[in-house]
Amino acid sequence: MRVLVIFNAASPDKVEEEYRRAYSAEVKNHGTDTWANAHSFSRYRQIVNDAIGVVDGGMCVIITYVREDGDGRYDVSGRQPNDEVSYALDFSPWGEWKLMNVKCLSEMDVYQVECHLYYEMTWYGWPEKIAKSYNKYCI
Repeated sequence: MRVLVIFNAASPDKVEEEYRRAYSAEVKNHGTDTWANAHSFSRYRQIVNDAIGVVDGGMCVIITYVREDGDGRYDVSGRQPNDEVSYALDFSPWGEWKLMNVKCLSEMDVYQVECHLYYEMTWYGWPEKIAKSYNKYCI
């Protein structure tokens, strides 16, 4: 399923709930009045919908749960077909992201998927104005 389809299928309220559960430390550090709330997820969806789609380069988003030293985290990375190398996607233009297919190597619902994509695409949960200042060309 493509990133854009996932974004438009998930309820912003449910994504907010999942985001707060999965990234509670970031929510605490960055605040919740302007970021990591249902309104910001709706704005994010609109920005992604409005982003100019670029030619699909074949990159696929891979989401997997990784255990390290007794702790776990979700890893979001990209892979080209027939290539086992993982690529960072955080500098990818959002118009490119929206056309990528998503493959989950761990079981999760659409809200969890969008939550982890959101975290990766927004520079690991930084507030919107900071993410945009670092990543102007990606939006």
